Amino acid sequence: MKLLVTGALGYVGRFLVDALGDAGHAVVAHARRTPPTDFYRRAPHGTVVADLSLLGAIDAALDEVDAVVHCAASMYGEEEAIHRRNNVAATEQLLRSVRKAGCPRLVHLSSFAVYGKRRQTGTTEDAPLDRSGDPYTRTKILAEDAVRAADDLETVILRPGLVWGGPDDERINQRLERLLRSRIFVFPGRCDTPLPMTHIANLAEAVSRSLTVQGERGEAFNITDAEPVSLREFVEALARDRGLPPPRIALPLALIRPAVRALDLAARIAGVSLQKDESRFRLLNEPCYFDIEKAREHLGYHPRAREFLGDK
Repeated sequence: MKLLVTGALGYVGRFLVDALGDAGHAVVAHARRTPPTDFYRRAPHGTVVADLSLLGAIDAALDEVDAVVHCAASMYGEEEAIHRRNNVAATEQLLRSVRKAGCPRLVHLSSFAVYGKRRQTGTTEDAPLDRSGDPYTRTKILAEDAVRAADDLETVILRPGLVWGGPDDERINQRLERLLRSRIFVFPGRCDTPLPMTHIANLAEAVSRSLTVQGERGEAFNITDAEPVSLREFVEALARDRGLPPPRIALPLALIRPAVRALDLAARIAGVSLQKDESRFRLLNEPCYFDIEKAREHLGYHPRAREFLGDK
């Protein structure tokens, strides 16, 4: 198949360009700026530089494309206008271009964040979404709404958890390893409750299977690893793999929350914007895992157990 992967400069998009190319697809990589030389392990079939939120910006790149894998999104920052442009307007314009080109299929990467930052115990895809959440959450839900409304196209919505693994995992593996090597890692609470981790190779498998599933129109699927794992288990496994001593110190949440508030106050006095989110610490100490049986049944998704070896 000829595929277009949007957001191909990002961690997930970059991995998918290589993985889908390895699977025999002709992959066109989209980004907002030109990728560096040799950025991809496997050279894509072509590259296109465009702002997806602009009308018609991607039209020419969709010639003879069989499916689009839509990874492009903004994740960080608090300005809702930026999230609306990059997550909502970009998705709406992309859908218009897909229709215009006669491309029949789109795989949309959403996030488990749409369920809200709260306790989850085997949550299924029909659970209510948190439309009162932060700008990222709200705009990811609106993007899903746009995809579901495109009922003339074959569309699949994937909701991965905390994506990790692969050689470019700077957000989780590499960051945690730096903290472990510096001996400054401290658990924020007991951190012994399950988290929804999604190895990037398992996410790539879900994307691959979504390209061929028949008859789907806006169906959403939770995509996580086979077994939930706690932050404590994850960090201890990473430490063992790297030959480092596992961290032993855990600060009570009662001490962490005042420290976060004090840091935020100091930043505001200094005129610096600091993203303060105590709910993240709470979620590291409450069950948060999702049911993936729908993906197993409808997509044939069978996540493999992933080890840290090869992710260095």
